[in-house]
Amino acid sequence: MQSSLRIVAVVSVLTAAGCASQSPRLASVPAPQPAPSASRIAVDSTYVGRVNQTALRRGLQVHWINPPMRRARQD
Repeated sequence: MQSSLRIVAVVSVLTAAGCASQSPRLASVPAPQPAPSASRIAVDSTYVGRVNQTALRRGLQVHWINPPMRRARQD
């Protein structure tokens, strides 16, 4: 009986120690930023236009929630 009580106590202490070892500082470290490149992200207006034209011919209207994006070169 006493040995099982000791085992429960040891397991409880180890579990508490494991939870306490989580460092809150790790969550506040900013993620590394990607290197700047010579391109930017823009709406794929060609694709959006084709879809909108097809929808209009069919009597539909498109509401873009997340418009398609493509990588565009900066000039």
